[in-house]
Amino acid sequence: MTSLYAPIMQQIQTTLAGVGAIKAIYAYPTEKVTHYPAAIYFPDTLENTFESNEDNLKHYRFKVYVVVGSAQKDQVDIFSDILPNAVDKVIEAFDAAWDGGTIDGHRVWCLINSGSWTIGQTPEGLEAQAELTLEFRAVTNT
Repeated sequence: MTSLYAPIMQQIQTTLAGVGAIKAIYAYPTEKVTHYPAAIYFPDTLENTFESNEDNLKHYRFKVYVVVGSAQKDQVDIFSDILPNAVDKVIEAFDAAWDGGTIDGHRVWCLINSGSWTIGQTPEGLEAQAELTLEFRAVTNT
């Protein structure tokens, strides 16, 4: 049985590194962000669906948070310009990078969905976050 976590996480890292609007990338949950806008990503869930006696459709889900510090601008600028721009660039990067190719010889599809946008207090000030869910579907043989 093939685990695709490592190659998927590497591809997420590579894709996010190509987004000019993102200044820092964290591949783990963290509350300490040093540069904004930042992207934080980590595994969320894994589902298996057996499509036949041989094919296993796996759904790897990752949470991605695009984070902006409010010291950069005021709240209106953050929610009307900075955060939407960074989120759009992340979505565009994944749309372009995941065209139904393969990872380790397994056919892969990628979907990206948006969750809630929030603002919260940190020791350094306010931070705005946009939650995204990346879902990778891979057909593997059992």
